[in-house]
Amino acid sequence: MIGTFASVTKEVTPECILAIKTYSKQHGKLALEHYQREVKALKRLDLKDANFAKEHHIVYLYSIHETPSSYQLFLTWYDYNLRLYLKQPQTTTRHTLAHSFLQQISQGLLFIHSHGIIHCDISPDNILVDSNGNMCIGDFGCSRMIYEKDQPVQNEVIGTRWYKAPEYLFGYKIYAPSTDIWSLGATFTELLIGKPLFQGNNDLEQIGLYVKTLGAPSKQVQKVYTLHYLFEDRLIII
Repeated sequence: MIGTFASVTKEVTPECILAIKTYSKQHGKLALEHYQREVKALKRLDLKDANFAKEHHIVYLYSIHETPSSYQLFLTWYDYNLRLYLKQPQTTTRHTLAHSFLQQISQGLLFIHSHGIIHCDISPDNILVDSNGNMCIGDFGCSRMIYEKDQPVQNEVIGTRWYKAPEYLFGYKIYAPSTDIWSLGATFTELLIGKPLFQGNNDLEQIGLYVKTLGAPSKQVQKVYTLHYLFEDRLIII
């Protein structure tokens, strides 16, 4: 399995099955940033063991390792992410699966938010699922601390566009639990209707879909969030 900055391979040991997530150093500073954020978040959660992590619907980090060419995380293995799981023959209805997702991942988000962490990239690609339908939150590479003011790395993209809260497309850079709640709702809706609700081809198109469906942000909202200067430019273009 290959992502933007990392690849995942499976390793079977006498004790358990591991997912080895490898960040290549060829990706430079961006890969290092994602690796460091993922390790920082998972260590901050202070998960006692793999069973404790599973109960709280969070992927478990066993250990980390650095080689001359990569950074590696040794994690709990899950058979699928949610997107791949949906392509498997299902024994439950779409609504039952959506309810199970909402129940499990809401618990996971409650746990990580209680530890001061925002995931920032909840989507079907980052929800891990085993063969029994047990789900957990994975890929903390985009995570932030609650109310952390972002100092973005050049060309870095935080979150997956179709599931991204509107304020961040407008340029807002302070992260709050509402970030993940929007993404949770977007993924839940996709499970119910069978496709992503908002499918913009770029950020401006995504904003246009939000505004068309929900209306433009009020002046009060704009003032409260003190949004980035791109806010007005993007709204005018729409």
